[in-house]
Amino acid sequence: KLVAIEGIARDVTKTVELEEQLKQYSQELEKLVEKRTAQLKESQERLVKAERLAAIGELAAQVAHDLRNPLTSINTAVYYLRDVMKAERSSQLARTMELIEKSVKHANAIVSDLLEYSRAEVGERKPIRLLDLVNLAIERSPVGRGVRVELEVPPGLTVFVDEQKMLRVFNNLVRNANDAMPKGGTLHISASQAGETVTLRISDTGVGIKKEHMGKLFSPFFTTKSQGMGLGLPICKRIVEGHSGSISIDSTYRKGTTVTVTLPAKPPSS
Repeated sequence: KLVAIEGIARDVTKTVELEEQLKQYSQELEKLVEKRTAQLKESQERLVKAERLAAIGELAAQVAHDLRNPLTSINTAVYYLRDVMKAERSSQLARTMELIEKSVKHANAIVSDLLEYSRAEVGERKPIRLLDLVNLAIERSPVGRGVRVELEVPPGLTVFVDEQKMLRVFNNLVRNANDAMPKGGTLHISASQAGETVTLRISDTGVGIKKEHMGKLFSPFFTTKSQGMGLGLPICKRIVEGHSGSISIDSTYRKGTTVTVTLPAKPPSS
């Protein structure tokens, strides 16, 4: 016979709420740790990259300095020999002298690239009409036979840049596009402005870039060309980023390449 039932009743609602709250705090903490870890890793990678680039810059400057003097001596000797041997009519001698001069010129270009990379800092900036820069770059890096140039750069667009440094960038990009079209094609250069940013696009219908090479294009000393040091694009990147701009490349192998450069239209706000 049941006489009585004794029990204890507890409200567990508060406990459940606390457990849920604790679980939520734990999840938020995990996310925060992941975020801070990613930021720390990114900062470390940037520091390592900066140190590596600084080391490469120092080495480039030293190598360039060591090579410049002997190259100057060779060039002077060639000039003297040409003057002394004016009476000689040997075609073989003439070809040999021409080969020496071309080799010295190529070596000097490499030295210039090394020096440019080691001191790619941006100098005095001023408003420059973008179309003038583009036309000057095309004039200094004339396109090959069979290459058609299309310009869509509004005459009123200006960029706030170091004129000589940015001209170096445009020269390199136009030359690269031209080199990619040995059998002819179209070089299309367009520009637009959104807010205080000007975007320039240089497109070609050339050979394109293989997918496995895309991630290495801005790495110092990487090149797919038979001649050169692979410093052209890294120099462009340093100069553009020195202007608080950006440079990116999109390419389809055997179809063509587009280089996009963003630059400030005005001085940075104080």
